[in-house]
Amino acid sequence: MKYQPYLLTKTEYLMNHYHTNSLLSKVIEFNQYDEEYIHSMLSNRLIYHDYSLFEDADITLDRIHQAIEDQEKICIYGDYDCDGIMATTILVQTFKELGVEVGYHIPNRFDDGYGLNIDRVLQMSQKGYSLIITVDNGITCNNAIDYANELGIDIIVTDHHALKDELPDAAAILHTQISYEYPFKEICGAFVAYKLAAALLERQDKYLYTLASIATISDCMPLLDENRSIVKRGLMFMNSEHYPSLEMLIGKSQQYSTQLLNFTIIPKINSIGRLPEYCNPNIMVKYFLKDTDPLFRAQVAKKCNEVNETRKKLTSDAIDTIKVNEDEPFIFYYSDHLHNGILGLIAGRLTSHYKKPTFILNYNKEKRHYIGSCRSIE
Repeated sequence: MKYQPYLLTKTEYLMNHYHTNSLLSKVIEFNQYDEEYIHSMLSNRLIYHDYSLFEDADITLDRIHQAIEDQEKICIYGDYDCDGIMATTILVQTFKELGVEVGYHIPNRFDDGYGLNIDRVLQMSQKGYSLIITVDNGITCNNAIDYANELGIDIIVTDHHALKDELPDAAAILHTQISYEYPFKEICGAFVAYKLAAALLERQDKYLYTLASIATISDCMPLLDENRSIVKRGLMFMNSEHYPSLEMLIGKSQQYSTQLLNFTIIPKINSIGRLPEYCNPNIMVKYFLKDTDPLFRAQVAKKCNEVNETRKKLTSDAIDTIKVNEDEPFIFYYSDHLHNGILGLIAGRLTSHYKKPTFILNYNKEKRHYIGSCRSIE
């Protein structure tokens, strides 16, 4: 690994002026942050942008209230990573507190793929659902949403992913990127879902806010503006409330921190989505609901630990078999015996170690094509 030295001359001045430690002062100097940015970064003021700033805020609430009043069947359609699981839990719990039982689905990454799909839309139509709310997906699912419209199902999209040239023909869309008045664009799917939840409940909820804070960390969202506030206060709530769903994933009593979440709790949640053959990822939604039976929660937490250990071994074993030519400008490896759920982890580990763009592919013998993941350096 090669390092580029930089001469910093203002560190001591910045430490005295802003009352910051040496490391943070060096970061400020190196990045040449202006006065306004520094004060916003150091401020303890809570930043929380109101739900009403979303473009389709009123349309979304009106459609949901209509569905509740008419006793329509509602389904929350999530994603298989930590962000998607937390987002789904937030809305399922919200409807429970409104006295409404809703269906929900966390897709299997191998059977369903990412996002709402036509097969699942048909299945939900056959089960009588007339409103589907996507969380952490949907903004690029144009075909599935068109098909839902043909079947008479309304779709509300709540998402944070990159937009396509053409937006889906959904009944409503909650997305910061299409909301001109929403001042900060980089929030995760669970935080979007939480904004909707708080609007439906007409109050804030510590636990649901905490779940959104975990998703903010898991999705590597920039810790600026309201993201910084939600992570800081989420950690405060975790340390004061000691929520059972989180305590069981720790294994022993520890102080909550971003490091603890990133290396202990979040990988266990994500492992279920990566290796769904060991445990149905839908179980994780029930696990995080407030009134879940403690015995069930203990069983699921134990399973999460086991699956995460399997995930770690599969990843380590795969990396041990890959021979890297350090003279090449990038790493390219293909195989027919890797687990598709860990391709991104392998690519990430190799990129981090060798500081080179990495491409990892696995051959699917049944479909006769390669599935791959790639990671890059800055």
